[in-house]
Amino acid sequence: MRASPSPEWLGDQIGVHGLTIRRIESKNQRPRVDLALKLARFFDVPLDWLADDAADWPPPETRDDRLLAAVKTALAAGGLGGGLTGDESSLLSGFRSLRDPVSRGRALAYVDGLRGADPPEAPAGLDRAVQDERN
Repeated sequence: MRASPSPEWLGDQIGVHGLTIRRIESKNQRPRVDLALKLARFFDVPLDWLADDAADWPPPETRDDRLLAAVKTALAAGGLGGGLTGDESSLLSGFRSLRDPVSRGRALAYVDGLRGADPPEAPAGLDRAVQDERN
């Protein structure tokens, strides 16, 4: 079993005083929405799950969890050629670096759109050469 982080360490990680974390843990203080969002992002759990006192552990599986499980299953079955190409590895690495749930959602929605008949508009900043290669 993994030890829980100290309130001081957690506070340092998200930019608040350890005493604030202690008060939240002991239910003597409710976090502001911005702090609750930082905590949800830090622990990679949905904000509504974090705010629900009746919610059970573990948190519900996220879309990212399902996507990762599908990739692992495909890799294990050799469905992706037994490994990732350099481009696939680069895309996965880029996706993992997105910490903002909105950015992750947009990236997933874009990829989902590519599977349909009419791909969506490319997000701003996508290299023109990549767009040309797709067409």
